[in-house]
Amino acid sequence: MMPSPRTRDLLLALVVLVGSVVEVFGTGWPVWFVLPAALASIALIWRCSAPILVAAVIVVNATLVAVVLAPAQGSFFGFVAMVISLYSVGVYESRQTGLKVLVVAITAIAAAGLATSAMVEGVNLGDWIPIGVWLSLAWILGAEVRRSRMRNDQLRLLNQQLADERDVRAREAVSVERSRLARELHDVVAHNVSLMAVQAEGAGRVLEGDQAQVRAALAAIATTGRDTIEELRRLLGILRADGAGTGLVPQPGLADLEPLLDRVRSSGLAVDLTVTGEPIALSAGAQLSAFRIVQEALTNTLKHADASHVSVDLLYWPGAVEVRVADNGHAHDPGVGTGQGLVGLRERVALYGGSLTAGGDLTGYTVHAFLPLGNAQ
Repeated sequence: MMPSPRTRDLLLALVVLVGSVVEVFGTGWPVWFVLPAALASIALIWRCSAPILVAAVIVVNATLVAVVLAPAQGSFFGFVAMVISLYSVGVYESRQTGLKVLVVAITAIAAAGLATSAMVEGVNLGDWIPIGVWLSLAWILGAEVRRSRMRNDQLRLLNQQLADERDVRAREAVSVERSRLARELHDVVAHNVSLMAVQAEGAGRVLEGDQAQVRAALAAIATTGRDTIEELRRLLGILRADGAGTGLVPQPGLADLEPLLDRVRSSGLAVDLTVTGEPIALSAGAQLSAFRIVQEALTNTLKHADASHVSVDLLYWPGAVEVRVADNGHAHDPGVGTGQGLVGLRERVALYGGSLTAGGDLTGYTVHAFLPLGNAQ
């Protein structure tokens, strides 16, 4: 676990303080030199929260010590503290403000160098130039670190915004697809209920004998069926907010695959259909889902895969059916374009508790759906 910034600054100040104290006693300087050394070291604790103030304290402190010690060399750890303080200014202050602080610091050091070289024999102004160079490099490095952090923060923010927008689009796509599924399944259910009502009326007409209770039950079934159809029509009127008609629309099933494949072949794409296993009787809703999966996969192959051949496989298992659509084009996202392709496929498979995988490799792109049909007819 990484220490907090405050802890790191405390450790840094402690290291500089220990080094400064050892330097004072190791070089034989007066004991009171420990005070400015301690001041510069302790100031580093606030280098993040008040970098300009810390830089001012440390630069003035180290410059005065260097002037007092002239012509001897100044404190090494005082120089280290100055470098750290100017680096901190570069990291935590704007470029314009930091540049002003750097200019003031170098000007103060140059003035001290000029005054010392004029008053103290053996002091050369050139000895002070490296200090300005090091402080400049420290500030430049800090400014680059700041720029890099700001760029990373902007990228993280942008990535978060993109992720949020992607989630919103995904939720919208799910909502649209579920509405579409509801409209289609409405037609399937309404058709089945209509057949039930018609069959109940027909059974009442051919029923022999009085059997009043049976006739009453059949009449109730027919009446309930007609009422249910009316309610379903009203529901469809709500679902079809786009103004589409509310009449029952025949929904496609697996028997409509060949006409679909013929239309795709007419576009120049070679399509093969393979049926494996003993076909089982599927509900109209299950057939509709399987048909839509093939339709959506083929549509996206035409739009995005640049393929020349597609194989469509239907594999029947006891109580389940697999649908596999594989093309020889380049990898593509079924959701490209409308943003609903892959979402729609997943929603249809989820309706039956199945699974779906979609992905590409060097040989092409494959959409594979498994539909468990516990409700198969």
